[in-house]
Amino acid sequence: MNPVIKKLDILINNERTGKNFENYNLADIKKLLNLFGNPHKKIKTIHIAGTNGKGSVAHMLNSILIASGKKTGLYTSPHLVRITERIKINNKEIPFKRLKKYISELFAVLDKNNNLRPTYFDALTLFAFRYFYEEKTDISVIETGLGGRLDSTNVIHPRISIITDISMDHTHILGDTIQKIADEKAGIIKAKSFVVTSNQNKQILNILSRKSRKENSELYVMNKDFFIKNAVKSVNKTHFDYLLNVQDKKNNQYTDAIKNIVLRSPGKFQLANASLAITSALLLRKSGIIISERDVRKGLRTLKIPGRLQTLSTNPLIIFDPAHNPAALSATVEALKEQYPHKNHSAVVTFMLDKDYLSMFKILRKNFTDNIFYYELRDSRCLKISKEKISKKKNYYDGMKSVDNFENLIKLVRTSFISDSLLLITGSFRLYNIARKLAKLN
Repeated sequence: MNPVIKKLDILINNERTGKNFENYNLADIKKLLNLFGNPHKKIKTIHIAGTNGKGSVAHMLNSILIASGKKTGLYTSPHLVRITERIKINNKEIPFKRLKKYISELFAVLDKNNNLRPTYFDALTLFAFRYFYEEKTDISVIETGLGGRLDSTNVIHPRISIITDISMDHTHILGDTIQKIADEKAGIIKAKSFVVTSNQNKQILNILSRKSRKENSELYVMNKDFFIKNAVKSVNKTHFDYLLNVQDKKNNQYTDAIKNIVLRSPGKFQLANASLAITSALLLRKSGIIISERDVRKGLRTLKIPGRLQTLSTNPLIIFDPAHNPAALSATVEALKEQYPHKNHSAVVTFMLDKDYLSMFKILRKNFTDNIFYYELRDSRCLKISKEKISKKKNYYDGMKSVDNFENLIKLVRTSFISDSLLLITGSFRLYNIARKLAKLN
């Protein structure tokens, strides 16, 4: 790793440790942004929070905006291979040289301001806002890292706040009930803006509706204000119709309808994500940013979402998806069963200790006909099923083969994997490089 990039490791990395969130607030990121001229106040943004799907929505919306000819910033996390993946304009990663410059300038400022203690994610958020401002993006899509209310990105005043499906995850940080988690996600809703959500749970919708009214913002809800109709799936694609009920400035009701859209992404769950992206794109018209039907069609037809149900090898069939909570894993498993109904399914998995791993093992055992290989990463957050302390739950692991190094994983997969099976590698973004190595060896 470049020594300048490595300097970021000095900063608190809540992403890596899963700790210290309870002591986090937005004071340091606000002070830091102020020292660099508050670039976040000078750019147009769309903000995305939620438990599952926010990365997919971000990429879908990004693709539509680029198709419309807009210079589009995209800030996502975590990265799969390179840190520069997180900050893009029109799908081109921030130049490595530019990132090094930002890092050097950050530490020069920190040397003079000993009271500042920004996190790793604070720093990257600062870099994204600086880059998008300096490069004069027309609009930038900003994905939260975790939660919403206390996320580093929650310093912007977006044109639109998107809240994807909310479920139980990061409960030690965001709260142990769905209501508490929804409250945290609702924290991104700002005054006099648009709010778009796919959530159907009444308790969640009550929270989002209450917050939207408080902020004098317009809330658009899937299956109430916008709809997906006539979905037909084929290999790697889904055809569907889209409807949006909306009011003009004179409160006249009208319907936007786009028929026979082609979504280049497998999985029924992606339809809800696509509806969020389309609705948000069309609502931008009220802000004077024109998006056409053609732009929507082209953006979704040419869509590429790195790391989501990504086919890394076709012979044998190896697919990666970072599903790291029960709702996400269920959606991934269902998508694969729909797409490959006649294949046996095997999996290489890794789960973090702070996840609901018992529920995820249950999902895998119920749906996978062949082997489940557990890979114990050398990571303090990684669940080690070989440890005695979880042996009381051994019924979840009976017959499951575990390894703690890549060489043994290769041997295990090669000796146990049925040639006509599908191998899913899932449970964490941290498995992506392992997945790529496995795919290259076959």
